[in-house]
Amino acid sequence: MYNIFSMNVHCSDRLYWADLLRVFAICLVVILHTASPLLYIWTKKTRPIEWHIGNIIDSAVRSGVPLFIMLSGALLLGKEESIGTLLIFMISFVVTALGTYALSEKAGGFVEYFYAYSSLNVIAMAISVFLMIKFLAEKIERNNTRKHLLAMSALSQMSFGVYLIHPLVMQLLFSNINLSAMSFSPILSIPLTALMTLAISFLSIFLLSKIPGAGHVI
Repeated sequence: MYNIFSMNVHCSDRLYWADLLRVFAICLVVILHTASPLLYIWTKKTRPIEWHIGNIIDSAVRSGVPLFIMLSGALLLGKEESIGTLLIFMISFVVTALGTYALSEKAGGFVEYFYAYSSLNVIAMAISVFLMIKFLAEKIERNNTRKHLLAMSALSQMSFGVYLIHPLVMQLLFSNINLSAMSFSPILSIPLTALMTLAISFLSIFLLSKIPGAGHVI
């Protein structure tokens, strides 16, 4: 791993859209892991609004993990973005959320069938998000300074460390200040928990990277 914020990392050596996509993907993963506990509060007698909020949010961010996998074959995908790409995402999202609700209603408990990363709806969402972020990043790159590009590169390089450490951070937040998706209204608790988890995780990885030799591990 490169030293964080090292000026030895030249903008010309990086693919800005890949850096942005990697940072975006880790944010989706943290949001997913924040919301997922709400999905297990379904019972045969109750359909709490918290479950529906968790299902909608979780369905919307299912592409996080597949995006990491797709980065390894990034150059195989084109650069085009269109209304069709957004439409594919919306259709896939609706299929995931409503399909999960329908199967869970029928079974009397949470059913993960449409959440599978290998399902066509999640794959379609991941591909559409990939293309949209890539298209957006190429527009942003043309209008941003070297400092901005280096900052995104640094965040991208920390993403794997954040992926490893964020479950521990989430556990510490719950143990010490009772903060989780179920602490209060999930409309507020999910973004707050996810934001705090991301902030603490990125800061932790940044500080760890300053320890001699640690940068090659995280």
